[in-house]
Amino acid sequence: KVDASGLQPVAFGSSDAIQVGDWVMAVGSPFGLEQTVTAGIISGKNRVQSIIAGGRGFEDFLQTDAAINPGNSGGPLVNLRGELVGINTAILSRSGASAGIGFAIPVSLAQPVLESLIADGEVRRGFLGAQVTDVNPTSIDEFGLKAADGALIQGVLEGQPASNAGLRPGDVVTRIDGRLIGSGTQLVNLIGSKKPGDSVELQVNRDGNVINVTVNLQERTDKAMAMFDGPSSQNVGGLGAELEPVTAESARKFGYENLRGGLIVTSVEEQGVAAQAGLQAGDVIEMFNGKPTGSVAEFSQSVEEQLKNGRVVRLNVRRGNRIMLLAIQGN
Repeated sequence: KVDASGLQPVAFGSSDAIQVGDWVMAVGSPFGLEQTVTAGIISGKNRVQSIIAGGRGFEDFLQTDAAINPGNSGGPLVNLRGELVGINTAILSRSGASAGIGFAIPVSLAQPVLESLIADGEVRRGFLGAQVTDVNPTSIDEFGLKAADGALIQGVLEGQPASNAGLRPGDVVTRIDGRLIGSGTQLVNLIGSKKPGDSVELQVNRDGNVINVTVNLQERTDKAMAMFDGPSSQNVGGLGAELEPVTAESARKFGYENLRGGLIVTSVEEQGVAAQAGLQAGDVIEMFNGKPTGSVAEFSQSVEEQLKNGRVVRLNVRRGNRIMLLAIQGN
């Protein structure tokens, strides 16, 4: 917030319409020199440099050769009509000074953030629940794709918007709300510019057939993004073992196929009660005292209570093609 009156907000231009070769000016305070203006051209578009959040942020930089130096960050990049097309952000340089390669966040990414802050006081982004990458000659060959351009769905999270809408790994998204999609990054950015609860219309190429899919977006949160990392092993107190839920990935890791549920033992403490009872890494706990195991947290709480009260814990355990019963008694 700026405590001043009579200020004229900058007009927004179109970072989508601007082209390589168009003239732009960067405004800022390089090295503390206030109100400095430098001129150059748009050198490139759609640059992804993995600067934001280790590559998991939203990036679609405009590249410019207008001189950008320390002190320019956060300043406007404007076209020759004085319209804002980008926000100066970073440089690529071996010396730390401008080498003619500067990057600006396009206004098309910045404007939804501004609107969200004004409306909600925070930035809220849409969440698709899918792993997305570019369509390129390599992916076309590897996956036998029937589309030359678009965003390839590499994977979907069960129970999340993409999966709920029927999207599948191998689908190629070619349009979103009628707008052509040229890359995975573009799809991620456009989904992120939507609000939680919004519906988007995706045109999808599936094995050469064009279908339309409506997706109801959820909210992109740290918890939602953590689902892409897969389940992590959790220690079950009192048992002396680490477990994780059965997923297709964890099942393959331990050589199983067609598991329908349970908890996989990923490690066992040598002196723990689990080891003493014969439990091993790779075992799948399918039943606990005659009931399905549920989540790791639920199982852990129940086991701790049983062992704490001196009761016997009976586990139905799958090991390879064998199913056996193990009894564990607390120390």
